Amino acid sequence: MKLIYTVLALATLAMAAPASPVEKRVLPDGCANVYWNTVATGGGWGCSHAINDVCEGYYWKTEPPYWSCN
Repeated sequence: MKLIYTVLALATLAMAAPASPVEKRVLPDGCANVYWNTVATGGGWGCSHAINDVCEGYYWKTEPPYWSCN
């Protein structure tokens, strides 16, 4: 029983841990906010390759999810 409580406690702590922050880059002209979009709104940017979880290249895609700008 102690094992179950320990596993539940660790799972609860793991879920409460903050997610890694979104990588910040210079915004394009006219772009006030970049956000992760899961709704089809015409297209956005996807990550084509990453080094150490940092996106180093982007491509345009039309099927969500993707990064959008407004």
